[in-house]
Amino acid sequence: MENKAFLQFELCGRERTIESNPVRVREFEIEFEKFGPECEHIVSGETVEFRFRLENKSEVNLNNVIFRDPLPRGLEYVPHSFRINGHPARPEVHRGTVEFCIAHFNAGIEMNISFETRFGHREHHRPRPPRV
Repeated sequence: MENKAFLQFELCGRERTIESNPVRVREFEIEFEKFGPECEHIVSGETVEFRFRLENKSEVNLNNVIFRDPLPRGLEYVPHSFRINGHPARPEVHRGTVEFCIAHFNAGIEMNISFETRFGHREHHRPRPPRV
């Protein structure tokens, strides 16, 4: 695979583009699978585990690989449940998406990720009015 960069600028009223030399980029392959229950069989309040298997099948070590899983509507991430190869890790969770940066994913390595979610809305506690 080759990659080139382009530089665009204006010189003496004319737009110009300069193309860089091609850089050879080593190709990579990641195998990625997700496992979980069928969503129509989940009942309110139930905890659901999602599991993922990633394998770097290339000959290239990868850095800063972003794992991102948008949760189906109605599921909320269960805090402190995220695991990589059985070890706790701290993902970012924003607006129903679980995200984690894998700093180093070496060639030939298989990685297992899991986390739990809970189905149903949180019970919101309304403050009671003060007694008079």
